[in-house]
Amino acid sequence: MILLRGLTVVLGGRIVLSSLSAVLEGNTVILGPNGSGKTTLLKTIVGLYKPASGIIEIEGVNVTGASTPPKLVSTNIESVYMLPGVELRDIIDMYCAVFQCDYNRLQNLLSYIRPKARVLWRLSAGEKKWVTTALALCANTRVVLLDEPLEDLDPWLAKRLMDEIKEASRKKQVVLTLHSIYFLKELDDWDVFLMFDGSLYGPIKSARIFNMRLVRGREPNATLVVRIRGRDYSLVEGGESEGVALRDMADLTNLYKVSYFE
Repeated sequence: MILLRGLTVVLGGRIVLSSLSAVLEGNTVILGPNGSGKTTLLKTIVGLYKPASGIIEIEGVNVTGASTPPKLVSTNIESVYMLPGVELRDIIDMYCAVFQCDYNRLQNLLSYIRPKARVLWRLSAGEKKWVTTALALCANTRVVLLDEPLEDLDPWLAKRLMDEIKEASRKKQVVLTLHSIYFLKELDDWDVFLMFDGSLYGPIKSARIFNMRLVRGREPNATLVVRIRGRDYSLVEGGESEGVALRDMADLTNLYKVSYFE
């Protein structure tokens, strides 16, 4: 379980996350447009960013502003693995020694792409995503944080990796970010938090997302009311006439376009 209480993050003088409070109790998707704060939230949870205020607890351990201890959380955030001058195979060996990885499972996952570059930064975007996600999934931790794990992968590899994510989620808590609802159909019993402009809304079960529409204004029958670029929008279940069906959105980043609802 991850507890966020009054979490505020300021980067470059700009408030990126504002007084977030939420409890992530089980397997969770944080769904939102690019630029909504999803990556910043994960980086703050793992200790890469120090919050201006607030508390972060993972499995009852206060990890606010500090590097989280081994065996508690693993992540696919690329900067965690970037060690200048260290070859990829050595990074893998060091990481596996610290996190007691399932080495056979890891080698099997790496065999799907067979990375040929000697250093991590020379891999393609998809290869880096695959390698770092495989390391996070194979670590002996209680919580796995995955930032857009399916991005930059071809469809077959994305489906294969989703199978691995679902397998891991049966034994540990997995929290992942997405900007598209496409893969939610694979995660119909997961909790979903929507994220816009540095704020979290939810949770709701992922299976309900496909029957929801986003309507301008505050509707009395709204499941959730969210703010996007300073305007209120309601998430309403059912109906076909008003708003935009979430199931039709290939990329939630389109919601940041002024003309999207016009």
